[in-house]
Amino acid sequence: MEQIHLEKKKNYIEKLQKAVSSGKISNWNINTFDSKKLNIYVQSNYKVESILNSHREEIEFTIYKEFSDNTLGSSSFILNIDDDVSKFNSELEDAIFICSQGKSKKYVLPSKDDDFCDDRKINYDDFYSKKFEKDFDSNSLHLFFEEKLLIFKALIKKEKKYNIKLNYIEFMNNLSKSSLETSKGILKSSKKNSSYMEFVLSAKLNEKENEREYIVYHDINDLYSFDFEKFFSTTIESCKNSILAKAISNFKGEVILSGKATNDFFNPDLTMNSIIAHCGARLKFLNISKFELGKEILNFKCDKITIYSNPLLKGNMGSVPYDNLGVSAKRICLIENGIFKNNFAGKQYADYLNIKPTGPFGVIEIDEGKVSMKDLLSSKNEIYEIDSFSSFVPDVVSGDFSAEIRLGFIIKNGEKIPFKGGLFTGNIFKILEEVKLSKERINLKGYFGPQMIKFMKGEIIGLN
Repeated sequence: MEQIHLEKKKNYIEKLQKAVSSGKISNWNINTFDSKKLNIYVQSNYKVESILNSHREEIEFTIYKEFSDNTLGSSSFILNIDDDVSKFNSELEDAIFICSQGKSKKYVLPSKDDDFCDDRKINYDDFYSKKFEKDFDSNSLHLFFEEKLLIFKALIKKEKKYNIKLNYIEFMNNLSKSSLETSKGILKSSKKNSSYMEFVLSAKLNEKENEREYIVYHDINDLYSFDFEKFFSTTIESCKNSILAKAISNFKGEVILSGKATNDFFNPDLTMNSIIAHCGARLKFLNISKFELGKEILNFKCDKITIYSNPLLKGNMGSVPYDNLGVSAKRICLIENGIFKNNFAGKQYADYLNIKPTGPFGVIEIDEGKVSMKDLLSSKNEIYEIDSFSSFVPDVVSGDFSAEIRLGFIIKNGEKIPFKGGLFTGNIFKILEEVKLSKERINLKGYFGPQMIKFMKGEIIGLN
């Protein structure tokens, strides 16, 4: 089967080369993806209900056409590995037409001889776990999770007061291989693994109350070093607090983000934190970026922030060895002690700004602060600590945000009172002027930085 696929890919490349020779296109890239999934579904009795195995192979073709008006058109299409050549021919003709309709300023595609494509110092073994691959291929991963479920069951059994029970749990695992081949001679390949768990707990204080659900989802960087017992204990505690949580009124003052809320602030799922986005070459080229190289980005009154893009952080699912054009990954300092140091840039916008491309954007790495979490939580004033958001989606350009709070705590006179609902609102550029970062750091998917941040002038809009 593998030989058949190689022959088919070779045939595609020959057709692309003929299109180059005839002048229909100028260059091409082929990204091949081979993804295996192993999803483990668990019943409320902590028994594995089913194990779903799936395998998908597909090829993404990107073609480029240079035009005489100094523009470049590009278009992509994806084929399943089993699609026939007639579909490739049809998709290629459509892509050629799209190139003529969607032109941009010309830039030069990377070549194998470019120094920024050199990956000899990159250890490709850092991007996946050999043990995970072995357990995955031997179909023994479910045994690992069954062992962790026993820990979960024992912890929940202790919580009799809150009638906590498991509704269901899913462990989703992926092992992927990808390769890149270009008309400019670049040939690279890499492996990656990922694990994700999602589960629902329900709880109630007494028989008269209706059950309330508490939903949990979490990406796991490394199965074998992840502290499942600590995570399950913290989750159960959060479930209990969500039952007791009350609505809140408006508040202005010291607001703390901790754990996942900190990650969501700096590394939102659906977009990019504005302070990081404004370090990008694209916003600079569009004259939207607020930052100037060598100058302080904000009027800092507390901690001055240092941020890196680090796609080479070992064991983090946000790391990647090269981008979709073949530019190799490298760690780059974006902001140093509040001073804007470098743009992150793909090849297109790097050419527009006449700078070197930085490769794929990586894990957001932020230097630790000077104060412990314990000290951040200590204050004569009332503090609102946010544990998690329902979602955090800031406006990338303006920095404005309004995020619904999933769970938080009012800290007053040494007492922690859980609350939920309300909106954490403000502007990223303004609120970061007076922020304190914890000495402790956490390593989550796409984020390695302070575990806790404290805004001295935060605002929450309540529901009552």
